[in-house]
Amino acid sequence: MASGAIPFGFKNGWFAIKTTDSGAVVKALGLSEPREADWETGIEASYTGTSSVFVTRVERWTLVVGFWTASLGSHDPTRKTVEQTIVKLSQQFGEAQAFFTHRVTECHCWTLARDGTLVRSFGYTGDSGELFANFGEPTEAERGFDLQKITRLAELLKRDSEGEEVGEELDALLAEEVWSPSESDVMAVAASWSLDPTRLDASTDCDSTGLLAWTSVRPQTFWSKVFGRV
Repeated sequence: MASGAIPFGFKNGWFAIKTTDSGAVVKALGLSEPREADWETGIEASYTGTSSVFVTRVERWTLVVGFWTASLGSHDPTRKTVEQTIVKLSQQFGEAQAFFTHRVTECHCWTLARDGTLVRSFGYTGDSGELFANFGEPTEAERGFDLQKITRLAELLKRDSEGEEVGEELDALLAEEVWSPSESDVMAVAASWSLDPTRLDASTDCDSTGLLAWTSVRPQTFWSKVFGRV
């Protein structure tokens, strides 16, 4: 089909699932009332913050785009609900990934599962210094990230907030200007694992339309819990 791809990614979330069957993904996720929509309509809807998602094929992947993918409405900000869903999708389709990035609060996440096994999950909120997911060995795309120091910094910030005396070590670490994940890092990981959605254009091999579908849960619980705002 002719490409109608529109780039997206910043201040949004998405799944990348290794299948070209968008309808099967809609069914697997239990999405409701899917209807055909062009890229412009679908991507615009994905940024509304409501319970709508845009599902479409890009190359050999099906993408599910929308804020809902950040947490699936879970009250638990540790990423567990997303991890469980990605694992389940990978059981059916072989591989599934999840990404989220929001520059205002510096919340950045990436998750990968293959054949029913969680391979990697990372989630960090720079606003609070909270490392709320860090499972599995870093992938090749993460080799340049100073994950050891950011892990230690998050630990010290947590202990400091609980009243422990960690000021000296914490101050020393902060003085080093420790690497912190950014939206460009999310895109770099996405490009290595599947594709970078910010680089989609008229030459992209994709379906010219997708499915605009609805979820049963709004994502406000995640926004208010992790971000402190809706």
